[in-house]
Amino acid sequence: MSVIRQALGKQAEMDARVKANKATMAAYVDEIKTTGNGVVAQFGVTNANGLWLHSPVSYNGSLLKMFGFNSNMAPTEGSVYQTN
Repeated sequence: MSVIRQALGKQAEMDARVKANKATMAAYVDEIKTTGNGVVAQFGVTNANGLWLHSPVSYNGSLLKMFGFNSNMAPTEGSVYQTN
């Protein structure tokens, strides 16, 4: 975002957008964290080819962690958590 805002000459607009997004996310955390505290949850995507789970290091997985949810995925070497 930093590079894009500079390239477009819209630093002030992007700074305001980032600040607003941080406030929105903080409000979501306040609202959800007590519900998610200790609960196991998993983001997944399914289609005709299978099911893909988002690990805690993915963007979606990091949101669940931020909201207080736990993951049952065990970390492994590399960028893939586990495959079956």
